[in-house]
Amino acid sequence: MVDLNDIKLLDVQPLSSSSKYQLFVISYQDRHFEVSESVAALIEILKVTNSEVEVALELSRKNGIEYSQEEIKKLVNTYIDPIFRPKSEKKDSYIWLKKEFLSSKSLSPLTHYFSYLFKPEVVIAFTVCIAIAQICFFVFATNGQSITSSHSIESFLLGGGLFFLSVIFHELGHASACKYYGIEHGHIGIGLYLHFPVFYADVSNIWKLRRKQRIVVDLAGIYFQLLFLLPIILVHFMTNLDLKYVIYAINLSFLFDLNPFFRFDGYWVFTDLLGIANLRQRTNEAISYMIKKMRGKEILEKPYLYKINAKEKYIFLGYIIVSNLFFGYYILYKIPLFLYQFVRTIPNDLQYIFESFTRLDTPFPFELLGPVLIQLGFILLILYMFFKVLSSIYNYTTNKLS
Repeated sequence: MVDLNDIKLLDVQPLSSSSKYQLFVISYQDRHFEVSESVAALIEILKVTNSEVEVALELSRKNGIEYSQEEIKKLVNTYIDPIFRPKSEKKDSYIWLKKEFLSSKSLSPLTHYFSYLFKPEVVIAFTVCIAIAQICFFVFATNGQSITSSHSIESFLLGGGLFFLSVIFHELGHASACKYYGIEHGHIGIGLYLHFPVFYADVSNIWKLRRKQRIVVDLAGIYFQLLFLLPIILVHFMTNLDLKYVIYAINLSFLFDLNPFFRFDGYWVFTDLLGIANLRQRTNEAISYMIKKMRGKEILEKPYLYKINAKEKYIFLGYIIVSNLFFGYYILYKIPLFLYQFVRTIPNDLQYIFESFTRLDTPFPFELLGPVLIQLGFILLILYMFFKVLSSIYNYTTNKLS
């Protein structure tokens, strides 16, 4: 059996979910595990009981089922031992190449201060201000002429810098919401998700919160990004600086974050609305079950789909269908189309940029440089992802054959 002193370090909390049965979240260091009520009860008994005989008797009394010492050992080996295994033995993240950008210690004073922005009266006041500012911007954005050119190097650097700061402020919002609800947040980092470079905030402790509180944390990044827009919109209207492209970019950024299929904010909002942890894994599990059933294969256990309440079950079925149609469209159409357009247009774009750079009488096309750099970055990331997949297939095949 595992060391009882280690078991005492486990934090056991009820998990707010849509399951028909009460589930619990077990927290150890910076990892969290979903377990059944029986496993949670076993952990609590192990925390206070030293004898295997006493553990078997107490669990038998609690569950109304008789357990032997051997059965207790099997339960511990199956459900508790994996909690203490090193991270390297399991894939523990969907983000590759993770790198810490801002430590939790350096963030803590800021998140303590910003947590006050989540008081209901403050949220209502700022939401009204944001709505008014956005309406004014989109109604009057195209009126008048600005003195500062949108395509100058100064505006290019200013726009890029403001957008970068808005993304950091977005992640700060997630961390500050954790602080508001009294749970600790981790660091802000940068990594690679699919072929997207992303910033992320380590807010894994939110599994200890109720579903409605988790949704607030999920949306907190967008709330902060909209707060960041307020002074930018004011400066845009009150000065000669033309910041409309930055405002457009930030708006598009948080709208993209609401996509419920990629693992951005919208995905986590949908996860908590449904009350289903590991939504992508549960989706794949349900599809695998359906395929096995159609093929007449033996099914040892029904998927999580059949363990949740009726309302969430039907919404989840709809999500399974729509999400897979989306990924089919994205992988089979959008990526090939992007690659085709890249090959067709990028040589001429690069040639035009190079000629503008070498000829002093031609204005440099900053409006073209941004999209070209983004496309080049995407191509490199797609190639990286492609080679990673090939490597995984090769390693899997090699291990199977050896």
